[in-house]
Amino acid sequence: RPMLRFAAIAALAICAFALPLPSGKTKYNTKFNGYSDDKLNVHVVSHTHDDVGWLKTVDQYYMGANNSIQHAGVQYILDSVIPELSKNPDRKFIYVEQAFFQRWWREQDEDMRNVVRDLVERGQLVFINGGWCMHDEAATHYVAMVDQTTLGHRFILDEFGVRPRVGWQIDPFGHSATQAALLSAEAGFDSLFFARIDYQDFALRKNQSNFETLWRASSSLGVDSQVFQGTLYTGYGPPGGFCYDQFCSDPPLQDDPLLHDINIQNQVDQFVQEVQDQGSVYRGNHIMLTMGSDFQYENAHEWFKNLDKLIHYVNQDGRVNAFYSTPEQYTDAKHAANETWTVKEDDYFPYADCPNCYWTGYFTSRAALKRYVRDRSGYLQTARQLEAMTGGDGKATEALSEALGVAQHHDAVSGTSKQHVAYDYAERLAAGTVAAEEIVHAALGELTARDGHPQASFSTCGMLNVSVCDATTSIQGSVAVVAYNPMARNRTELIRLPVSHPVKVSDENGKEIPSTLLPADAASARQLQGQAPTAGTQTVAFTAVDVPALGFSTFFLVPSSDAQVSTPVPVQGAVSIENDHVKVDFDADTGCISSITDKGSNLDLAVAQEFLWYNASAGFGQNSGAYIFRPNKTEANTVGSGKAAVTVVGTAGGTQEVRQVFSPWLSQIVRLHPEARHVELEWTVGSIPIDDNMGKEVISRFTTKLATEKTLWTDSNGRDAMKRITDFRPTWNLTVNEPVAGNYYPVNAFMMMEDASTSFALLTDRSQGGASLNSGEMEIMIQRRLLADDSRGVGEPLNETLGITSYPDPKREGPGMTIRGTHQLVVSSPSSIWQRVRTLQDRAFAPLDLNFAETPSPNTWVADHITTMSLLQGTLPDNVALMTLEAVRDGRTLLRLSHQFGVGEDETLSKNATVSLKSLFGDKLTDVEEVTLTANRPLSELHRLVWKAKDGVEPTGAVLPPPVAPDYALTLSPLKIRTFLVRLN
Repeated sequence: RPMLRFAAIAALAICAFALPLPSGKTKYNTKFNGYSDDKLNVHVVSHTHDDVGWLKTVDQYYMGANNSIQHAGVQYILDSVIPELSKNPDRKFIYVEQAFFQRWWREQDEDMRNVVRDLVERGQLVFINGGWCMHDEAATHYVAMVDQTTLGHRFILDEFGVRPRVGWQIDPFGHSATQAALLSAEAGFDSLFFARIDYQDFALRKNQSNFETLWRASSSLGVDSQVFQGTLYTGYGPPGGFCYDQFCSDPPLQDDPLLHDINIQNQVDQFVQEVQDQGSVYRGNHIMLTMGSDFQYENAHEWFKNLDKLIHYVNQDGRVNAFYSTPEQYTDAKHAANETWTVKEDDYFPYADCPNCYWTGYFTSRAALKRYVRDRSGYLQTARQLEAMTGGDGKATEALSEALGVAQHHDAVSGTSKQHVAYDYAERLAAGTVAAEEIVHAALGELTARDGHPQASFSTCGMLNVSVCDATTSIQGSVAVVAYNPMARNRTELIRLPVSHPVKVSDENGKEIPSTLLPADAASARQLQGQAPTAGTQTVAFTAVDVPALGFSTFFLVPSSDAQVSTPVPVQGAVSIENDHVKVDFDADTGCISSITDKGSNLDLAVAQEFLWYNASAGFGQNSGAYIFRPNKTEANTVGSGKAAVTVVGTAGGTQEVRQVFSPWLSQIVRLHPEARHVELEWTVGSIPIDDNMGKEVISRFTTKLATEKTLWTDSNGRDAMKRITDFRPTWNLTVNEPVAGNYYPVNAFMMMEDASTSFALLTDRSQGGASLNSGEMEIMIQRRLLADDSRGVGEPLNETLGITSYPDPKREGPGMTIRGTHQLVVSSPSSIWQRVRTLQDRAFAPLDLNFAETPSPNTWVADHITTMSLLQGTLPDNVALMTLEAVRDGRTLLRLSHQFGVGEDETLSKNATVSLKSLFGDKLTDVEEVTLTANRPLSELHRLVWKAKDGVEPTGAVLPPPVAPDYALTLSPLKIRTFLVRLN
């Protein structure tokens, strides 16, 4: 009787199923039979999202090591996916991160490589985005973004002859104008897709069926830089109930009538409901499903077997049309629909995923790593230039290029990885630097050596920011300082070097030049004690005048018993420092800056600086953490008493410093250089105390009486200036739940506020978070030390200490990290502010590179060495930068020139600029080919899709004329970057 009852139930279940079930071994029909005009077309996109480091290091993720933290092994994903694609020509898979793929590719034999090449050629394996990583968009500099994308695109082109067409930024925590205009449109992409937008924005777009739009993000580059942008509906994972990864718990598709739990009709009904719900909030009859997620497809068979069944039965059901697809295919389908699209002109910052959850903390998280990444990116350009101009092939800088490519990842420079992973990022940068230094020193040795004389042996000081340099402090004799200028125009700049005994400075002819000897700053030295090698006891400061474009000048440090060290003078009361251009006054009561005067424009700005800290939320609701900034109240706490102990040191006509001590863990030097038109602030923060069990988010705030109407300007990755208004979003009515964190924005290079008469700007040396919470006020976060995790995946507090024990149960060791950084303040009239800001911004990214060699005397060095040289025949205009000069394949050199001013920023410098490459390089230049931004195709072969906008504005299709022989003259419009492959003999 029980057996009869079971048979009856099984028979009823089969009869109730509307779709025919297989009998025997069945081949599922997954063939794409074209689009349907009267059904919803469902593009099934198989993908994996592979973080280039996060909870584990990039090597651990690739190898599948350290699985006690997270089970993930990228090599096994690729090992598994490739055979599964080969089994069924209908299957497709997309891949992004070339830092992983190129490792896997190196391990494959030629038979497997041929299999992969065939899959790529047939469109089954498709590379999208194609960078070394999926870079962050808040904490990255545009040069580094372009570099890492170029690195990946070069590998893909060299090995497969294909070029990515689609941007795929599915996981970064907010999206920048630079990503849209430069890294999408200018990179040749036809579309850009991502998952994370503000929860209020998402709700509005869902209500308006406006998840896809034309993103026209740069007012300077205009309509021709717009890109079709889509926001994914289910994050970047599959719809609920349809995850077929080995670590998912969703049911597989069960269609065997001889087994229990047949679920085909139920699964088909659920799937149809899911996609129809999604289709109802997208325009047209095409939607895209992201079938995959973080480190999925290690068992690709499980995924594809179920997807084959799903597509087969869904199409057999007939209500929707489902098929394997790619974002490229989806983009083409959307374009073919000939729809008219809305236009977005602002960016997607800040990002919040719930009312008290603003992802604005990571703008500052791991401030030391952010500085190291920025600094090494600038140094890479120096190394590439010298390698290219001395006949190198690009291999000497590969290690640093790849390390920086990894470091741009959205859990690397963002500061959102585990501590041991952050150490690994830094270690890779250090190893790459060692290799790059070898080519720099070899090139300078070659360039400085006179005929018949031996080449000098140079060294570099990587810790000058904390006044550590063995080359200048441990040598008792004279030191030659070769200062290389990576900018393509002459520059005059102050150089500061630590020394251990009094010295004088002479120029390349051995003639003494003015210098200032300053004693080491005792307060910041105490803060750094135990965290850095012993610093010099003194600092010598001197001005390097007219260092040649893409060239070098030589200076000499000569021991001198006559050199006088400036004596620090403690001050109680008002004090001021000034040069011919700027005056800085300090408050008699607080010791803080009280006013800055720009003498050229006769503007005196009353400005009060304060150091404060927000108490990080912990233990009630949303915590403040590596990603999220959430103070537990809107008011910030004063560091110390708010009053600074002040010491003045320096000489009139030389470098002058006001040294301020606010607490045992925070000090600052306000510095004025002899010819500077800006004020330099060098702050040292740490170790931030946490014995009160309070996490602290430290800010520097500036309060003025400027009538700014709560408006602030911040840069987008160093490019466009973005307008920010407190408690306001341009595209929706903002509900303010976090009045502090919700008004923070990424500051990569500068922030600026102004009224009708006066502009006030602050420039950074790394990415940080900044805000204007009140009219006439701006603040910037400089360091964070937190005691709670914010529950966004990293699984540990942002509490950086000198050491940490092994995972999976790490313990912090030693004091909290102490960091040092620099801000530059500029007061100017609105008509000249951008000239000051853009110039300082370029200099900050490409500082003079200082190289040292011991010499018996300046005269000896001059007799044996060339002391000054330019590698160029001319210089660039003041509004154009040499962005890239890199030796690449086929003996050619990659050259990028960048217009550095936006439309309307400056009456003169915002105009088009004309450059003659022949005048720049002379007879060395023999051939020029203009290419796309990432140099993966001739520009003449780029034909992007043209989309229809609701505002009726159409792309012009205008292309700036290519440079032609003999002068190879070219024009750059505001913020335009032009890229060339050239031959330099």
